[in-house]
This record gives sequence, C-alpha cells and structure tokens, in this order.
Amino acid sequence: MTAGLKLGDVAKSLLRPSPYLFASMVSTLLAAAMWVLVPYQVDKPVSLFGFGPAGLDPKTFPYLVTAGWFLVSLWNVWDAARQPEGQRGPAFAGPAPSVIATLFIAFVYAQSLEPAGFVLSSALVVALLSIYYGARDAIRIAICALGIPGLIFVIFTRLLHVSLPPFPAWLPGGG
Repeated sequence: MTAGLKLGDVAKSLLRPSPYLFASMVSTLLAAAMWVLVPYQVDKPVSLFGFGPAGLDPKTFPYLVTAGWFLVSLWNVWDAARQPEGQRGPAFAGPAPSVIATLFIAFVYAQSLEPAGFVLSSALVVALLSIYYGARDAIRIAICALGIPGLIFVIFTRLLHVSLPPFPAWLPGGG
C-alpha cells in the first residue's frame, strides 16, 4: 500500500464510489456472471463413431478469458478504491473516446474475421490500434502487426489444434 493509505480508507472509498470504481464493480459482476453462463453458451463437441474430438475442451478458452477478465476487474476495483477523493474525475472524461474507438474496432474485427481471415484481420486491428494510441514507427508497427497475429496463429493451430480461418478465401491458397 502507498504511504498514508490504510485499509479503512479503502473501505470508506467503497462507500463513495467513483465512476471508475462503479465501472470496475460492474465489470467484476459481469465476469462472474459469464463464468456461470459459459457451460450453457458453449456446445459440446460433436462425436464421430462414439469418439470425441481430439484437442482441448471448447469451454477452456472462454473460461481462461473470463478468469483473466475477472482478475483484471478485481484489480481495477482495488485500484479505484485506493484513489484519493481529489483524483476522481467525471464519468466520461479522458478515456471514454478511446474506449469507444477500441470497442468499434473490436466490433469491426469480429465481423471481418471470417471474410478476411484471422491473420489479415488481426494484423489490421493491431496496426490500427497501435496508430490510434500513438505509435508512429512504421517498422515497429509492421513487426507487431504481422508478428503477433502470426505467432498466435501458429500457437493455436499447431500446438493447441484450434481451427482458425487463416487467410481470405479470395487469395490464392486462402479459405
């Protein structure tokens, strides 16, 4: 804890919620609800001749993402509760435009995954978000935009045996 900050101060802060604290608590509750709903949202894999598919259970990745979401949300609750009263800002100042832009790019990304393929759509998202958040070195942007989706694609398809749409169907060898 920081100097002068006591557990009692954090408890008092929870009684005077800021927009950041409120959003963090809502996010934590949503993550907990998602953890409960995962078994009802993910279908069981189809078995062929009495044998189930090889590889990981389809619920593994939703559980991993939800657990990460929950832990980050808990950390945000703790961080928001520790903020002194003077540092609490209005609800939609500062990060709101960035959050809205990121959500919009994520929505476009989800819509482009199938027609454009995982590698191309992910590379575009990494590049767009990098530029939006201030990166200006074209070489580093290109390395990240191609390297990260490429590495994730290899890990998921080769090591974890998860099927991802690799390249657009309209490219030679795509689909």
